[in-house]
Amino acid sequence: MLKIFTVGAAFALCIVSAQAQVPDPQLSAAECAVLWQEVSVDGSLAENDADDIVVDFEDADEDGDGELTQSEFVAACADGNIRGTSTTGPGAGTR
Repeated sequence: MLKIFTVGAAFALCIVSAQAQVPDPQLSAAECAVLWQEVSVDGSLAENDADDIVVDFEDADEDGDGELTQSEFVAACADGNIRGTSTTGPGAGTR
């Protein structure tokens, strides 16, 4: 009985681990455009406002100025570097 429980627990742990490693789905261009409208302020997105949606801000911020322009944001979306929200679609964002 203990052997069956141990095998079952190990199997369940493998499934949970595999699910935790599944990357967020990439946003479509339309979802990216909607998200940009929701999060941008005066045509940019500051790093401190991007925590929940930008996976790697330094990678997305091509000119290193601490803010994303719309073109940087769109490029980050295309690279899979942006997570969606409940209103824009795929992803695990919380905004």
